[in-house]
Amino acid sequence: MPQTDFKYLNIPALLERKAWIAAGSQDNALVEDSGWTKRLSERLSSLVFFFRSQGLLKNNVREDISDLVLCFSDFTDEGKQLIKSGAPDKWLASFDSNPTKSSSDVSYLSRKLEAIRRAKQRSENN
Repeated sequence: MPQTDFKYLNIPALLERKAWIAAGSQDNALVEDSGWTKRLSERLSSLVFFFRSQGLLKNNVREDISDLVLCFSDFTDEGKQLIKSGAPDKWLASFDSNPTKSSSDVSYLSRKLEAIRRAKQRSENN
C-alpha cells in the first residue's frame, strides 16, 4: 500500500508564528516573546543539520533553511523510521521543559537513530 506524502517540516510556516509569554504583572497580560523565533530557528537548523549529516535526506538541502519545506518523501527509509518513532517531535518538545538546553544537543536523536540502525542490522543478520 503506497504511503501518502505530506509536509513534515514547514520551516517558513513555523517561523512566521508568534509566541507569547506572561508579562509578569498581576493582570495576566501576555507579551510577545521576541527571542522565540531566533531560538526556534536555531533548533530547526540543528534538526535539519542532523538529518543531513546522518544521511537521512534523499537530496541535499541548502545551509539557509529559512524557506525549506521537507516532505515525508524527502527522507530515506531510515529517516522515515526516525520520523515515525516520534523522536524529532519529542526532541523539539524537550525544549519546552528545558529552555536552557543547547540547540545543538542532538544526543537524544543520535540514540534513537542508533537504536533504529541496530535493530535493522539485527534483522538483516537473522
